[in-house]
Amino acid sequence: MLSVADIGRILPQLGIEPYPAPPNPLFRSRVLAKWPGPPVPVDLMAGFEHRVGETWHPVQPVTRQAVTVGATIVYIPERDELRRMLEAFGRPKDLERARLLAELTSPP
Repeated sequence: MLSVADIGRILPQLGIEPYPAPPNPLFRSRVLAKWPGPPVPVDLMAGFEHRVGETWHPVQPVTRQAVTVGATIVYIPERDELRRMLEAFGRPKDLERARLLAELTSPP
């Protein structure tokens, strides 16, 4: 998740183009791109919003941690914040990811 200003600077540096986001009743982004460079493809989103009821809410992480992917550093929300975001999305695949994150942070 990036700001619209940041994604406008980063995409040209990475040599990738944004593509139109497919319609989705729960999520939308002003700009969407896929970075295939790292060992795992990274979705880049700017202006990302989640719909709750009839209202769209911006998704803006408060925390951030650096994670090394291959030779690249990617910034992601801290685990607890990411887990809460996934739970709020409410889809089965997001809830499963949230459960797995909770297991990573729970003592044995």
